[in-house]
Amino acid sequence: LANRDLNWERTSQFNIGLDLAVLNNRLSVELNYYQKYTRDGLIQVALGATTGFDNYWSNAAEISNKGFEFNIRSVNVNNKNIKWTTSFNVAQNINKIERLATPLQYGSRNLILQQEGSPLYSFWLYKQLYVDPQTGNAVYEDVNKDNAITAADRQVMGNIWPKFFGGISNELSWRNFDLGVFFSFQYGNDTYNHNRFFGEAGGARDAARVIFKNNLKRWQSPGDVTDVPRIDGINVLNYLDGGSRWLEDGSFLRLRNLTLGYTFPESLSKRLKLEKLRFYVTGSNLLLLTNYSGPDPESSANSSQNQPGIDLGTPPQPRSVQFGLHLSL
Repeated sequence: LANRDLNWERTSQFNIGLDLAVLNNRLSVELNYYQKYTRDGLIQVALGATTGFDNYWSNAAEISNKGFEFNIRSVNVNNKNIKWTTSFNVAQNINKIERLATPLQYGSRNLILQQEGSPLYSFWLYKQLYVDPQTGNAVYEDVNKDNAITAADRQVMGNIWPKFFGGISNELSWRNFDLGVFFSFQYGNDTYNHNRFFGEAGGARDAARVIFKNNLKRWQSPGDVTDVPRIDGINVLNYLDGGSRWLEDGSFLRLRNLTLGYTFPESLSKRLKLEKLRFYVTGSNLLLLTNYSGPDPESSANSSQNQPGIDLGTPPQPRSVQFGLHLSL
């Protein structure tokens, strides 16, 4: 749906930074702080289904971002046979919707809310307080105190933005061998494991044909203390779509890349009329450390633009190993 009133976003930004190098550049540090403010921010405004369109683009928001970036690089060893360098970076970005006339919900289940005063891509959920040990029923926070759980009891609970993110890399060479190792990390971001909503219903709903291991912790008899209610396809509150039980910590540490190479002696390269000949093997996504119960805390990156952070049957990032030969003529 076209909007003839669309304009460019207008952004103002302030930066202050520090660059420092000592010990003949063997240790270098970069520190940057920024504040960024966007007016006429482009955002997709949801429409009712009766219009025949899901949404349209509009200059409807003002959004702020502020944070810091820190980088440090060190040359740990540097001699004729061995060279070892380490690089580490960490960053933080605080996002906030400063102005938005009307709150917007996204997706058929309205799990994402955009509203003034909250970060972009905030989760809009029912807060589960506990499971009643006597009945096995889930108990939710009644925000408006009307003794009923309705959409009016939803609240912002977490968002997709990590508190910190960054990476660390090491590059090591010894004679003709070289090794590169790169880890990346995120801390404090939330992921909504929508797979569990379907799986933990235990087949009690038509849409659920799988059973998750969390069902082993379900309430089964009076006195059981757990956060997984009894399996009951009639009591929809026990498996309320949008319940906070499926919001998880998406923090992770990932071995993003590992490369081992060998450069053949110059005598062999010249015999083959080459300037350089190098063989290498590279592995990607070889290791993942996380408390997230799904296959991959980053898999939600493949969700639609307005619903990031929701993991619903998205394939995890594949592990891969590649072999290569680098020839310089």
